[in-house]
Amino acid sequence: MTPADDAVVPTPGVLPELDEQDPRRYRMNMDWVWSSEHNRGLRKKATVRVKVSTPDTAQFQDLFHTWAAHLHGPSDDMTWVHGGWFCQRESIDQDRVVLLFGSGGQDVAESLDYGIQWFSGAVLGGLREATVTWEELPLT
Repeated sequence: MTPADDAVVPTPGVLPELDEQDPRRYRMNMDWVWSSEHNRGLRKKATVRVKVSTPDTAQFQDLFHTWAAHLHGPSDDMTWVHGGWFCQRESIDQDRVVLLFGSGGQDVAESLDYGIQWFSGAVLGGLREATVTWEELPLT
């Protein structure tokens, strides 16, 4: 259960992160986000899809809900927000969870990377077993 917006747990002073060498870690693609050809004026939204396959979705959900307690939400479409970024649950089944992370505006890269790295450290870092794939979607 996620607390109401007025009961959001304060952001930790030090955010957990995956090790730089961890293959599950997302690496921000600045050329994709800041491309003057595709995002002149930084007016478009950048969205990253993450697919997490794990034999223990109950463990994933426990870790996710502990992390999501720091965010505002969820909304009716299962979106949580924090600062300038959002996380939306796209689907969940027996052994796979698919989420979208997105941001836009002048700090698109920084805020998107902040949310993804925090999620990765807090949720993926706690999973005993997981395969993770990241996909940068077309800017919208």
